[in-house]
Amino acid sequence: MNDTEKNRPTTAEASIAAFTAENRTTWANAREEFFSTGLNWQSLSKIEKSLFVLSLDHEGPEDTWTGMGRSLFHGDGTNRWFDKSFTMVLFPNAKAGLNVEHSWADAPVMSHFWEHVVMVRTSAVHSDSFLLRANRSPSSLC
Repeated sequence: MNDTEKNRPTTAEASIAAFTAENRTTWANAREEFFSTGLNWQSLSKIEKSLFVLSLDHEGPEDTWTGMGRSLFHGDGTNRWFDKSFTMVLFPNAKAGLNVEHSWADAPVMSHFWEHVVMVRTSAVHSDSFLLRANRSPSSLC
């Protein structure tokens, strides 16, 4: 058995994010029971101190807006961390999107941010972009 196989998480270990989709009280009870000490507490603490979660999905969504929306919304049920402001999701086909916490402040801020990223990125590759017409670089807009 090589190191990769030895360190591969069990199905339960790889599915911990599913707890964050659970009812708040149920998740709080699970945190207290399973994540209050030791390695589990250390691991959860690192996740909670992170700015965001990056999900490198192994399978892409069906190639429709609905399929991508479903995948961004809930993934496979185990790979979205709902207790963070946002999870950036990268698919194998190089498409990306965000799963954003739905509170009054987080979702609008991240929506504007993502729209800006998409606009700057798509504008940078088109010769008739507003950046070129305005003779401005993307960094000058930040």
